[in-house]
Amino acid sequence: MPDQLSLDFSGGDKPSVKSLEAWRADRIEAVERLAHLQGLPIGHLVQVDFDSGPGLNGKLLLDEESLFLPTSKNPHIALRIGSHTFHADEIASCARLD
Repeated sequence: MPDQLSLDFSGGDKPSVKSLEAWRADRIEAVERLAHLQGLPIGHLVQVDFDSGPGLNGKLLLDEESLFLPTSKNPHIALRIGSHTFHADEIASCARLD
């Protein structure tokens, strides 16, 4: 019977700063891929108009910081401008301002 694997939580092998920076760079690339897939300028200044009412101006962000991002177009993805949250399928138009 093979030996059981174990994890060392003693802090002997601390993750390096380089690992964190690599993760952040990967995360930025993943958000950019998602933005392209969704057809939305995530991370940029925008003017968003809604079918249901007045629009918003500001930086378009993902509402949730999830560990894994969707890899396909998702009309229900949660977005945010300031403190206002909404889903991609609520957007009538979105114009990049920067």
